Amino acid sequence: MLALCLTVLLTSACSSNTTAVSKDPKEAVTNACQKLNSLKNYHMSMVIESSLNVNGQPVKSTAKGEMKIQKSPLLCENIMEITADAPSKISQKITQYMEESGDQLIMYSNINNHWMKQILPKTTQSPAAQFEGYIKAITSVTQKSEDENSIVYEVVASGNELKKEYRKPNGWLDGTKPKNS
Repeated sequence: MLALCLTVLLTSACSSNTTAVSKDPKEAVTNACQKLNSLKNYHMSMVIESSLNVNGQPVKSTAKGEMKIQKSPLLCENIMEITADAPSKISQKITQYMEESGDQLIMYSNINNHWMKQILPKTTQSPAAQFEGYIKAITSVTQKSEDENSIVYEVVASGNELKKEYRKPNGWLDGTKPKNS
C-alpha cells in the first residue's frame, strides 16, 4: 500500500510544466505512474495519510518523509516519520538505505536506535507490471486541491486487490522470508 501511495504522490513531481495534466484524475495518476517508471533517478518529499480498520477498529496513520532513488543499480535513501492513532498515539522515525547486489536487495534500517540488515530477493516483476497492479487496485481518484506547484489527489484503493498483487510470485508478500543479519 505504501508503494501505491508513493506512486500517487509523485503525480505532480512527474508532471512537467510543458505537459498538460489530464482533467480526469485517474488518468492523471496513471500518467504519473508511467512517467515515474521512465525516470532513472529522483528525489521526493511525501506525506501519506491513510486509514484502515484493524480488528474492526479504525486506525489513522501519517507518514512524512524524504526519499532519494537511483534505479540502476538500485540505491535508495528513505527517511520517514510515521505516526499512528491506535489505542494510543505511536510515533516512529525510520531511516533506511537500500542497495542492489546481484539478485538481492540489501536493506539497512534504523528503528529505535538499532540498525538492522535484511537481505531480500530482488523481484523479477517489472516496475511497469507493478504499476499496472497499483492502477487495477484504484477504486476512485478525486482531485483535492491544486496550486501552481502541485495537484493533490485522494486515491482510494482496494485492499483486497493490493493483496492479490503483492501475493503474486516475486511480489512483496510472496512468502519469501528475508534473511536478517
